[in-house]
Amino acid sequence: MTTAHTVGATAAPPPGAPGTTAAGFDHVRPWTPRVLAGVLDAVGGDTWSLLAALVRDPGYVPAHRLWAAATEIVPVMEALWMRRAVQHTPVSPLRRHLPPVFAVLATGTSLPRHLAPSAGAWCLARLATYAHHLHHPGADPRALAQADRAWSIVTMIDDSHHTTAGLAGHEPPSHVTDTITDLATTHLAGRDVIQLGAGTGTVAALIAAHARRLIIAEPSPAARKALATHLADTVDVHAADPMRLAGIPDHNADAVLDHGALAVTDSPTIAITEAARVLRPGGLLIGVLAHQRRPQPLTRLHTAFRTELHRRGHQRQRFVDPGHRHHIDWLTSHGIPTRVTTAATWTETRTLDQYTDTWLDTSDPYLPTIPTTTRTAALTGVWPRLGLPRHHRCTTVHTVTATTTALGGAIDRRTRSPAAVLTHRD
Repeated sequence: MTTAHTVGATAAPPPGAPGTTAAGFDHVRPWTPRVLAGVLDAVGGDTWSLLAALVRDPGYVPAHRLWAAATEIVPVMEALWMRRAVQHTPVSPLRRHLPPVFAVLATGTSLPRHLAPSAGAWCLARLATYAHHLHHPGADPRALAQADRAWSIVTMIDDSHHTTAGLAGHEPPSHVTDTITDLATTHLAGRDVIQLGAGTGTVAALIAAHARRLIIAEPSPAARKALATHLADTVDVHAADPMRLAGIPDHNADAVLDHGALAVTDSPTIAITEAARVLRPGGLLIGVLAHQRRPQPLTRLHTAFRTELHRRGHQRQRFVDPGHRHHIDWLTSHGIPTRVTTAATWTETRTLDQYTDTWLDTSDPYLPTIPTTTRTAALTGVWPRLGLPRHHRCTTVHTVTATTTALGGAIDRRTRSPAAVLTHRD
């Protein structure tokens, strides 16, 4: 059954929305103005200059400057990755949380020259974008001038995004593809569409069959390579992050589709301002979100499993707050309503050991680096402690929600400055 309502004030989160904690995970919450301003305040002029030099031409950065550069950059990178305050106090490398491709930087003080351009670009692209939208006075104008070059470098780096290769590679369930097909026929047919992120290309293929033109903004080079083999040549794939839709002109589309990309974008509200920029007046921002509400016995088992993996020395994985409630609330606060439709609801009943099968094979996107033998040992150890029979049957409730917002032209009319994109409450 399909139900719909328009959000004009703060509403309750959808079923299955994450709570304030996720056992076994480091919970990455949305940015707030206070925390983000604190990060920008902590970046001194020397660091801005270093990052700009690394992006412009690291060959001109003296060796003695690179020698101590990791100590200077790593705390800032960690703050950007985890969306929290900069922590300069020395900590164990195992307790530093960095993008996987830069994890080696936590083990020393020097910045390897082969990683210098990408590490500098990863930090500068984000810092410059945030400084622009907050009108932060401490940003170095020379560094801000390198922002587009920094983003172009970032979109060539794998394993540096909030999502994971496994997560991006998951095929959506049929209820999700049915919802997207309905949207493609009712809202996207014959129109120019931009899709934020594309994963395997399954959703993109559904849209391309109906849209007049499809542009995909995909920041991951691995995903873009996969898309090249799955999609027709008529689909235009851009190397671009949702926060900076480089190469896409203003007022260039009738609709922007988000199928989970905003959930792993560093700042969904900044990405929304970019979506507004590329939309024509009256253009739609359309979102499709899948939620699940797990039964309590399964949640207990999953918590114990993740805790046991952490006890065995494996670093906790990052759980990124989807943030969709935050950006809907932000739109509402600026008088831009969002229509929320429950497109599909269904249940799935399985035994506990059937649920845990996915934790042991390669299909769990959050466990790609932990050996299967270790996962098996961890799970074997927690069963007796919980006293749960493996054949215990549990039911999970799944929901697919579609959101539509008349975004094109709305932000230009209703906000007074770019800084407004980060004025939701702390």
